[in-house]
Amino acid sequence: MHASLHRKFALFALAFAVTRLGNGAEVFIDPTFDVQVQEDVVFGAGDVGNPVSGEIPLAMDVFSPAEADFMKPAILLLYGGGFEERHLDQLRPLAEEFASRGWLAATGDYRILPDEPTAEPGPFGDPEDAFTRAMHAAFNDAAKGLAWLRENSTQLGIDPERIVMGGASSGAITSLFEGYRNNSVDAIVSFCGGMYGFDGLIDAGDPPVVLVHDEIDELVAFDLAQDVVARANGVGVPNSLLKYEGEGHCDFLLDATEAAETIAFVNQFLYDQLELASIGDFNGNGVRDVDDIDQLTRQAATKNHDSGFDINGDSLVDVLDIQAWVGDLENTWVGDSNLDGEFNSTDFISAFQAGKFETAEMSVWSEGDWTGDGVFESGDLVAAFQDGGFELGPRSAGQSVPEPMSLLMLAVSVIMLASTERQRRLRSLSR
Repeated sequence: MHASLHRKFALFALAFAVTRLGNGAEVFIDPTFDVQVQEDVVFGAGDVGNPVSGEIPLAMDVFSPAEADFMKPAILLLYGGGFEERHLDQLRPLAEEFASRGWLAATGDYRILPDEPTAEPGPFGDPEDAFTRAMHAAFNDAAKGLAWLRENSTQLGIDPERIVMGGASSGAITSLFEGYRNNSVDAIVSFCGGMYGFDGLIDAGDPPVVLVHDEIDELVAFDLAQDVVARANGVGVPNSLLKYEGEGHCDFLLDATEAAETIAFVNQFLYDQLELASIGDFNGNGVRDVDDIDQLTRQAATKNHDSGFDINGDSLVDVLDIQAWVGDLENTWVGDSNLDGEFNSTDFISAFQAGKFETAEMSVWSEGDWTGDGVFESGDLVAAFQDGGFELGPRSAGQSVPEPMSLLMLAVSVIMLASTERQRRLRSLSR
């Protein structure tokens, strides 16, 4: 029944073309990062045979944004195949899309009908039915994948309070059931899934859900998506449904235009519901701005290590958090004192106007402390030039930077000019 689905999803990757935007790109919204992958990461095992005759390993591929040192939201994606077919690479393009935006994305395996899963607890009644056993096994294996992500959140660099599960077809069904049976996630994504009359599992305070469905779906009826929405609305659970007119089963993932629209729709819902804009927004005004980075540099200098400012999750608040905020979250350069997305002479003027260069007075980012030690001195200038963005314009992926020697000479020149200016000031004060 799902052979055609398998052939269709083989075309899935063709619908996506991840382009690193770089200039003006916003983390979590735009494709900003290159993607690295760790394949076949074993997260557990599942019993097979009735009675139990053995077990099979369960693995996932883990996709992460390269050189992203902040605590990332995570999403576990489950393939579709009617609980009968295994398509491990089916949602790989989708995982790459999420990772390019700053997520950690994992594509997980689960036991299916040909594995002959052992009878396990679940929402359906007949444990002797092979199909029921396969569905219960899928639900329980998804729970194992989520547990593994949470248990390894520090090592993986993910925020354990921002973990999402989603999938296509049987993967969506699994995500809905497991997500609402155990409230084990912070949001749910359903591509052509449903709950087949078990929508009552959704209750007030449960995770938000976003659904995408073809209007005429002969495999998983569109009515099932509407039932989820109706129940969620009835108990006050945030939700959103994107409907594509016409006939098909997840066909919106195969058309380049609809696939891009789907990604944007789902990503924006998750961005809002998980409050991703609040990451690095310390003053709570809804945007990351100069006041936020000033607060972060001040916190780094005090060495109090307030967890609310720990961007990279290492239990410290230091220059590494500043670098993650500036380079990863804000996609700009060390030295961009006015936070306009560029590092140029305007930033020097802004920093030096504060009059704190080599005075040992307490300084923050906008006043030239670009390393988080609480003062503006030559080391900040060196750090800025080492980052390589002077007069290169907005930061973009793959952007070349000047050779180290030319950077060093430029930094020395600026330091000498700054020292000369300081001496001039001191002489004028002594008169």
